[in-house]
Amino acid sequence: MRNWCLVITLVFIFGSQTPAQIEQPATPLEQKIGGAVKEAKSVNKEVFSNVAAVSTSAQVQRDQCGGINKDINRPALEAIIQKWRRGEPVADGLFSCRKAFPTLVKFAFDPDIKVRERATFFLGQHYSPAALQALVRQIETYPLDKTAFSYVYVARYPCNSFRKIKVRSLTPALTTRIKARGTEFNREEISLLGCVAPRDPEARKLLEEMSQASFPLRLSENDRRVFDELMTYALAEAGSKEAEERVLADIESKSNAGDPRVLQSLIEALQGFTNCRILLHYAQLITDKRDGPEAELNPEARMSPGQTEIRRIRLRIGDMAISSFTYTLGRRVTGEIDNQWRRHTDAEMERIYQKVKKALESGKFSTCRASR
Repeated sequence: MRNWCLVITLVFIFGSQTPAQIEQPATPLEQKIGGAVKEAKSVNKEVFSNVAAVSTSAQVQRDQCGGINKDINRPALEAIIQKWRRGEPVADGLFSCRKAFPTLVKFAFDPDIKVRERATFFLGQHYSPAALQALVRQIETYPLDKTAFSYVYVARYPCNSFRKIKVRSLTPALTTRIKARGTEFNREEISLLGCVAPRDPEARKLLEEMSQASFPLRLSENDRRVFDELMTYALAEAGSKEAEERVLADIESKSNAGDPRVLQSLIEALQGFTNCRILLHYAQLITDKRDGPEAELNPEARMSPGQTEIRRIRLRIGDMAISSFTYTLGRRVTGEIDNQWRRHTDAEMERIYQKVKKALESGKFSTCRASR
């Protein structure tokens, strides 16, 4: 599949600034922050890596600015925004800080698309229910924006997050965007439809319409395969029993095949479900002691004095599944401190599996009760 959303997003992040903007000296306040802003920006870059998406989410939730928030004021932030509006170079990393969040929300709906896009970029770093609600409202307000940044950021959130916010107009906005584009598809839009479909019959109706051969899509053979899998997973979350059975069979087949890369991709799709039956099948991977695809960089690692390279950690399939369940359902469900990738003992894997299984079987999630 053409990862066009990823490409244009990376172009926006790394290529939208002129050399003058990149070389613009930091303000005294940014100098006080030191490496905090850089760290926050580096976290945002990692979000777009399929490998690191799950492991960095806990970092995104942390405010990297520490005690500097108290020194940030709205007039200074709005002065930066006016430079955005005029297309002038400006050091704007302060918007990664928590104190800037209310200002970002205000300007995420600015009529000027230049301002709106930059505000959206920084909203993507403030990983929280409030940020998700603001991004959803932006999609609803500007469904035909040519850029897809807000869709990419919103699709980072697990489906479980959408139960906590208002998404009344999201399906009409997605419908407008999908039908206006015509012959192409966007994986983020399909995922979002799956997330809202359990509470919105119109979302499921659109998914079913899109799954028909008559829907006007011109796809290569490989794109069609990717599209069909995305649709199956979204329809399973929407409540289709046929799609649910296909997803369960897919989990079983890929697990038995044992390809580490395929299993990693399968685990990354876990966040698209609140369906109890599917999540219980996924939970079996928590105790999977097979090695992951390769030694991955520890996202928390820091270079020590005299150290020439960051040490690598070797993860098992169960380690990645635990991280993904923590991200998808929350720390209370797994008992983990955060969802950073780390090695677990066999005993820890078994304990976490029993804890997750108990939470799912308790009927805590609305779709669990319906699927029993």
